[in-house]
Amino acid sequence: MAKFLALIALELDAHEVCFTNSHGQQYHQSDVVLDGNEEFLVLVFDQALGVGEGVLGIGFSAVLNAHLKGFYKFTYLDGGEKKNMAVTQFEPVDARRCFPCWDEPALKATFKIAVDVPSELTALSNMPIISEKLDANVKTVYFEESPIMSTYLVAVVVGLFEHIEDTTSDDTSQRLTHFPSLIILTWLRFLNFLVGPWRIMV
Repeated sequence: MAKFLALIALELDAHEVCFTNSHGQQYHQSDVVLDGNEEFLVLVFDQALGVGEGVLGIGFSAVLNAHLKGFYKFTYLDGGEKKNMAVTQFEPVDARRCFPCWDEPALKATFKIAVDVPSELTALSNMPIISEKLDANVKTVYFEESPIMSTYLVAVVVGLFEHIEDTTSDDTSQRLTHFPSLIILTWLRFLNFLVGPWRIMV
């Protein structure tokens, strides 16, 4: 039995920690310690945690950084106008900049992602969208649970996008997401001519 849990985190502000065991008993934090040098997040609880499965809930926040690592802001030109999008780059061990985890590549888990974004933006992730919920000018996008994979494979992209859809000669559906100013339908058809039926999933 122990009164603390250790995860990996970097440049995050963690708060509102709660652990619920399989019997429904809740344990609340008495302290949260982020060691920026060692990149450890230590969650100290008011009671010792029992052995067994449970659910760990962590409220945390971070800045959308400009390091091209973790969850960062990417600026691009659209018709001469600067626009921003939010992009993840977790390989090899930068998921810790986005959420507390154990992000060594050998460690794997499933991921069930939901994101809140301005209603005019598009959110993409590894898995198909299950549903979207609109609340005023903010929409919550829910994605299917992923297969077991390493954290560096987790992807989230938020921005202004358009979709191109086409069908191959064998009725395979194709869909590609792109910047609004990028015209690539001819390229899609040419690629299909060169390599035969193919699919891009987003």
